[in-house]
Amino acid sequence: MKIASQADLKRIDETFLKTTGMTETELIAGAGKTVADFIRGELRIPGTVGIAVICGGGNNGADGFATAMALIGSGFSGVRIYAAKPRAALRPSTAWFYERLERAVTDISEKEKFEKAKDGISGAEVVVDCLLGTGVNAAVTGLFAEIVAFVNSLGKKVVSVDLPSGFYSDSADLPAVHIDPGVTVAIGLPKISLVMGPAKYHRGKLYVRNIGFGDELLKDPVMKTNLYDEKLAKEDLPARPDDSFKGYFGHCAIWAGSEGKAGAAGLASIASLRTGAGLTTVLGERNVLSIIAGFHPEVMTAPVSFESPADEAEEAMIRILKDKTVVLAGPGLGTSDKTKEYFRRLMKNYRGPLVLDADAINMLAPEQALLKEFMGRLVLTPHPGEISRLLGREVDKIDDSVIEAARAYAKEKNAWIVLKSSDTLVFDPSDGQVWLNSTGNAGLAKAGSGDVLAGIITGILSQKFGLEKRLGTKFDFTRALCFAVWLHGRAADLAAEKTDMRSMIAGDVIGAISDAYRSIT
Repeated sequence: MKIASQADLKRIDETFLKTTGMTETELIAGAGKTVADFIRGELRIPGTVGIAVICGGGNNGADGFATAMALIGSGFSGVRIYAAKPRAALRPSTAWFYERLERAVTDISEKEKFEKAKDGISGAEVVVDCLLGTGVNAAVTGLFAEIVAFVNSLGKKVVSVDLPSGFYSDSADLPAVHIDPGVTVAIGLPKISLVMGPAKYHRGKLYVRNIGFGDELLKDPVMKTNLYDEKLAKEDLPARPDDSFKGYFGHCAIWAGSEGKAGAAGLASIASLRTGAGLTTVLGERNVLSIIAGFHPEVMTAPVSFESPADEAEEAMIRILKDKTVVLAGPGLGTSDKTKEYFRRLMKNYRGPLVLDADAINMLAPEQALLKEFMGRLVLTPHPGEISRLLGREVDKIDDSVIEAARAYAKEKNAWIVLKSSDTLVFDPSDGQVWLNSTGNAGLAKAGSGDVLAGIITGILSQKFGLEKRLGTKFDFTRALCFAVWLHGRAADLAAEKTDMRSMIAGDVIGAISDAYRSIT
């Protein structure tokens, strides 16, 4: 599903009106009917319930008037409209609805009028929020801020139309003044503040409803940001043929772990197997591998002594990697001089799909000329600190500027980026599309979560490439990455239900991978 900006919404509306011949008033009436049908049908609000529809003077206010008209027309007897702008200040399309509903309208466009209307608003059981919509780009002040604060104080069931009032259209930053609804009904497509934190945590339950826009508008590739959800995950679920054997699902190689950090290699390797890879081999120093073999007998190990002469160790690595489906490098690997040397050799000599995580990214950051020598498909999985090192700029949070910088970096370096944060993003280098994940929770803010994600990514790619080789089933590389990120987040969500976000650990996420699969099969 695409995520729309304010400019996208304007283009969609204008194109729709032009191609259908509809008037703006008819379009608004359609939006109002859709919201009214939702309130009556999905929310199951009976027609005798008191409903306060609070309208501003812009397009969102027009949606509110149209919603009220549709509710009254379908038999709702307790609908009352509260207009925060006087009739003379309304846009023509908004005024058209106002004039036809005037008997049901209470003017609250001045402080004294608003004070007198408070009892009526508080007496309603449901509040429909159409005060401010997608045009907000600054903090709400004055009378509108007072109205917002009053609605929030009521403790009523609040339904926001398109955006909770005060939310920004093109930023996920949480404004100081905003409606806190129980439900938001987005028209056509969601906006970034509805699907990305911190704002998304204050939108209530999100519903997206189409009012007749066709796929050519809602899937326009001009829009570069997408939401990856359960519907897409079901489409991308790796196949599991009944007559298959382990060779169908690929063989992962994981170069990870070092003294004191063997657990990172263990988490990544068992996550790859739990995800469905046919075989997984961890390569590294013997003292690390003995620990991994001790608590994960399903994982194979391949010792490579980096204390050996360089050519001998490189020959051993090449021999181990030559038949592997996908390689992961980095979790807990360390950045010693010898490790850096073999990392350079890996980048220069390996030609298959390569996932770089953690210390591999830290080694790459000061030597990005290596990217020109790498000839395979490359996936980078940085967190904000690691993307800072790759981009050469400080990254405190994932905002619009960081997203655009990462998009440009992915294209320039021809690398897929999985940017890990509370809202993980996948960047496609070929077309500039960015995919926002819809799963996960704060329980993932724990050591080892990134190692598990790296293992899941490796396991999914291993299956996809293995099935492609065995059965000729082509797959979308970007969507495979999106699925892996989604699966990781869904497993975390299910793990949090069993334990608690405070107490869950990375191993709990691995344990919930099977539950995550069952949730979509």
